[in-house]
Amino acid sequence: MLYPREIDPNDLLQLLQYESSDILRIDYLSVIGIKREDRQLWRRLLASRKQYYDRVKWLYSYLTGQEPQVNHQPFNRPNSYEDGVFQQKEVDQQKRQKLQALTAQATDHVVVERLSELTQRQQYEKHLIEQIK
Repeated sequence: MLYPREIDPNDLLQLLQYESSDILRIDYLSVIGIKREDRQLWRRLLASRKQYYDRVKWLYSYLTGQEPQVNHQPFNRPNSYEDGVFQQKEVDQQKRQKLQALTAQATDHVVVERLSELTQRQQYEKHLIEQIK
């Protein structure tokens, strides 16, 4: 008998270990941004990112029946605004790749639907970051 392959909840924990540093970096960039429009984009990104992580936690709980327990990566303040923007783009690219790999593995319709929502949210966030100079 064939069993459906499902995503490994530990892969979700890997995404969640960057939650604190990710949120703090975005919040920091929203404060030090030079242009008012950029600061507003960072705040929109921050609100979206919090929802993103809430959905990743929900998905982990759905798969395991437990709340995620994670050791968060520390926040390292970027040397400059430009470095912070670059770091954020790099982190986001890595998360997009991880999510694509998870989506390719998912078979449960609820998991597929939630991963699709996360992918759409990432596309929205990518669009926001592309507007920041």
